[in-house]
Amino acid sequence: MIFRLHVASLSVVLTCLFVTAQGQNTVGLIQNDPLSAQDGFTLFYPHQQTSTYLIDNCGRVVHEWDDGMHIPGNSVYFMENGDLIRCGRNMGNINPVIDRGGAGEFVDRRAWDGTLLWRYTYNSPTFRMHHDVEPLPNGNVLIIAWELKTLAEAAQMGRDTAGAGYSSVWPDHILEVEPTSVDTGDVVWEWHAWDHLVQDRDPNLPNFGVISEHPERIDVNYDPGQSEDWMHMNAIHYNENLDQIILSVPEFNEIWVIDHSTNTLEAAGSTGGNSGKGGDLLYRWGNPEAYGMGTSADQKLFYQHDVRWLGAGLDPNDQDQGRILVFNNRIGATWSSVDMIEPPVDLQGNYAFTPGQAYGPDTLVWRYTAPVPDSLFSPGLSSAHRTPNGNFLISSGRQGWMFEVERNGNLVWEYKIPLQQGAPVPQGTVLIPGQTNFRGTRIPPDHPFLTGLPLDPIGYIESDPDTTFCGDINVAVQNVSRKGSVLVHPNPSNGQFTVHGAVRDRVVVMDQAGRIVLEGQLHSTSERYELTGMADGAYVLQVGTQRALLVMNGR
Repeated sequence: MIFRLHVASLSVVLTCLFVTAQGQNTVGLIQNDPLSAQDGFTLFYPHQQTSTYLIDNCGRVVHEWDDGMHIPGNSVYFMENGDLIRCGRNMGNINPVIDRGGAGEFVDRRAWDGTLLWRYTYNSPTFRMHHDVEPLPNGNVLIIAWELKTLAEAAQMGRDTAGAGYSSVWPDHILEVEPTSVDTGDVVWEWHAWDHLVQDRDPNLPNFGVISEHPERIDVNYDPGQSEDWMHMNAIHYNENLDQIILSVPEFNEIWVIDHSTNTLEAAGSTGGNSGKGGDLLYRWGNPEAYGMGTSADQKLFYQHDVRWLGAGLDPNDQDQGRILVFNNRIGATWSSVDMIEPPVDLQGNYAFTPGQAYGPDTLVWRYTAPVPDSLFSPGLSSAHRTPNGNFLISSGRQGWMFEVERNGNLVWEYKIPLQQGAPVPQGTVLIPGQTNFRGTRIPPDHPFLTGLPLDPIGYIESDPDTTFCGDINVAVQNVSRKGSVLVHPNPSNGQFTVHGAVRDRVVVMDQAGRIVLEGQLHSTSERYELTGMADGAYVLQVGTQRALLVMNGR
């Protein structure tokens, strides 16, 4: 990608408290409320082009990884040491036998400067990785993949193949790969859905049983989509505390949890591991009809994406610790939601279940829908995750729209990916919905690798960008008050200012890119600070849990 570099003016107009495009911007940054949005950077890997981007909260690119040769195989992750884990594939039809949306070819590990550190390829006429991977704490990587089974093999497992409009089926399996050299890896653990099937058609086959009596197994004939890709797993996430894996299975409209503490032999059976249940399903939720415990009226998930446990990066006492968040793509005919549940699990990883009843919960902890519901609708792709400040970053994939909301639904940051069919578009373009982005991830400014790293803007993705938009930060009053007490004065300041707060409150000043430029702690209820060597402009001041815009002007 080629960017035109534009440096935004940091002159300050004292008019309003947050940034908004006021109807003029159609792509790139649409809105940014620096008092409420999570500070930091947003990572995303749009479809049909070759770059992964890291942007600041002003929508400016601060880093780009581009190998110029490969397009997304969907997911991307940023590691604590600055490496990038990224799924990719070559352009064109690289596998005519197994090919569906989300298909991949390899997973890369790249250094900050783009150097290829590791590549593992998993693609053939009988298997193919797709959609998502999950980096593990031990340096290994979990991979979702299809494996091809013939109709004869499927029939031997009790699947009804009469009149099938396909010649094979592709159940999913999970691999754990340990990197061994720059282009090799060892499979050290694996789990296959094919090992955990149940059917009620033929009592002469070994996996015969009553579906409702075996919620730990997968009904080989549950296939509303009637296609080879009858599971289509699209997300995987690992819980280190429980040593468990959660999977999003949209064709079943369910999420599944399996035990990772097993060895490969135990994962193929029904005993062993911390659960004592081997590779059988420990928990499933979203569609009781898929295991004979309900009807369509009981369905909660509708072709969902991006399931994840909440916990990493949150305070240990955060109310959302251990909860599960998911983007519910087709909750309505023309609208999507983001849903959160509290799974019925104890500290040992055991899930409450009453025979004859569906897995709980019956109700959600939290749901986000747009004020105009069908303004948020992505029938595929998409993601949602919790940010450390309690907000939620939501990516509506088909719309190319990433936005951040507070828990009450208040919109505080909004960005529309300025690409159409993989090509940059000028400001003012009205995007046509399509395959744009799998997910977006907000990375806080205190990330171990990014802390102290100069991340100056290098340009914009869009052509003809609005370069004055985010630079002209606006504030309402000279002395910003919260809960009746002045937080800072004078404001605007010539560089010297007094901060008010409680003794031992942490004091942090951040620039518009989320970088910390001053850090301290109050030893009294009022202390004087000075910003030296910083340009005039708007900064975010945080004292304890309170925030205000701090304006440097006229030094």
